[in-house]
Amino acid sequence: MKNPKTIIIKVTNSGIYLNPELCISWAQTNFPDKLFFSINNSREIYWEVEQSSYDESNCQLKLKPKNYQSSELSNHKEQSPKKTIKSLQFSGIDWETLSGFLNYYIRDKFFLEHNLISSNPRHDEDRNFDFKIDQNISKLEFKMGLVQTHKAVQGLSNKLLIQIPNTFIIPEFEHIKPYFKKLFGKSKISIYITVGNKNLRSSYAFYSPEIASIDENFLEAIKIIDIQRRLKKPQLIDIDKEIFSADDFFDSEEPVLGNDYSMSDIELINQILESKYVRNRKQLEYLSGRLQSTHHKILFTRTPDFGFIFSIEGEQMQHFIWEMINSNATYVWSYDKSLNYKTARQLIEHKIAYIKQQGRSKYILDESKDECIFNRIIHESANSNLIDAFPKWRHRLNEKLV
Repeated sequence: MKNPKTIIIKVTNSGIYLNPELCISWAQTNFPDKLFFSINNSREIYWEVEQSSYDESNCQLKLKPKNYQSSELSNHKEQSPKKTIKSLQFSGIDWETLSGFLNYYIRDKFFLEHNLISSNPRHDEDRNFDFKIDQNISKLEFKMGLVQTHKAVQGLSNKLLIQIPNTFIIPEFEHIKPYFKKLFGKSKISIYITVGNKNLRSSYAFYSPEIASIDENFLEAIKIIDIQRRLKKPQLIDIDKEIFSADDFFDSEEPVLGNDYSMSDIELINQILESKYVRNRKQLEYLSGRLQSTHHKILFTRTPDFGFIFSIEGEQMQHFIWEMINSNATYVWSYDKSLNYKTARQLIEHKIAYIKQQGRSKYILDESKDECIFNRIIHESANSNLIDAFPKWRHRLNEKLV
């Protein structure tokens, strides 16, 4: 029998689902910034967690994991909070178990949050060293397999040449030093120095916890930062196009690490959904996961807003749905199935070009019902923290998808 103090949560890249409809984003938990980790959703993850306490003042529920492989899925579907829950605070998470659920992570970020992880790593202050210095990231030189810098050290007449080896270091890092500031959360790194013989430079040994943290997970985080930068300010080559594919998005400029890390349309939209600024998350998840046609790819718009065009096959008609990240409405164009996909896509591109030039209000007034049926579904209560209007939006959308 299920303990009444425990509940089942679903752990996803979008956040924590308390039931199939109620999702608390990672930004509303005490986990690190979503930039520093990614959940491996190759399989569904359900945890049984204990409800430690509830804070009425900020509607925060405190949770502690009890079982990381719960099979009580029926309980998850039937759960309904008795009080408003705006945020979650976790404690006592087992790091070895948690890391097994992650695609990538910056380990140190998890241990900065008090009580999030059940055990703490060894502090760098516990290391044996003769002295410690700090160095600006801007003054680091990234070489193949090592980081190099020079630093004036008390007691030495010349600046000390410091070389810190790490096989993951590559020269291309020279061009993305601001990314390291963001990932480290500071503009300087710490360097611990041990001295065997003061007069013999080869006897000096150097260690930096920040440089030591650079591994395959760190490189993955750099890629995500670069992708998010592109999402905020896309630089697509063909300015005459209104609709783009995922390939167009990645072909627009060279990746920062000099290698190809393009994504499929589904992978790209999942990455976008992990961003904090996506207000229409539930709508995008529903459209991309349950409705999108398997015969066509999700397309993207850059202007007038960054958004997505989904292709959905109804029984009588084919539908193109334009959903933007933070807009207040969903646009639905429905065509007879006898019209081929390429022609219908071109018509949609012309309509979006018209909206770009004339604005949404004028388009709605002038919209001609030539070959299509047009519907606009308003996102009611989109900015409300108390009202979940998604079910109503979903019902009104499904009515149109004949």
